[in-house]
Amino acid sequence: MANALETLRSSLLTSIFGRRLGLTEDEFLAGAKDIQVQVQDITTASSGTAIPAYGITRVTCSGSSQGPVQYLLDAPVPGVRKTLMLGGTAGATSTGSFQFLSTDAGAAILISSLGTTGGVVNLLGPASVVTMIGLTTDLWGVLNEGPYTSTALGSAVSFTTST
Repeated sequence: MANALETLRSSLLTSIFGRRLGLTEDEFLAGAKDIQVQVQDITTASSGTAIPAYGITRVTCSGSSQGPVQYLLDAPVPGVRKTLMLGGTAGATSTGSFQFLSTDAGAAILISSLGTTGGVVNLLGPASVVTMIGLTTDLWGVLNEGPYTSTALGSAVSFTTST
């Protein structure tokens, strides 16, 4: 079940001024068990949908060859993580290509330590996932990706410069 941002905000028990959440001497947030983020579910019918630059976005389709489908990824927010994934529900077995375009928002994706950038994230198979972090308002950094497929250990996520 997806968590809408307003649903999360409405479920708060204590304000930040309460005893359950605060800053340590070193100015780290403490007291919370974890941070709960928005989970957005999209399908092949959501093509062209703007994808927010925060939280988790899951493509929840099934079938052996959905796609290619394109979504528009909002510009990054510095220091904020974004996770994109294919699946996450029973039966989400698509092997189609699902593309998240960052170039429409004027952003690039840093895909190597040598400064190489791309503009498109491609989710290529079941359970493929990528987590990125905003480095600037026009640059994403890739934190992790996976899984690797059984054939020649190729990744189920790829990055390209265009669609």
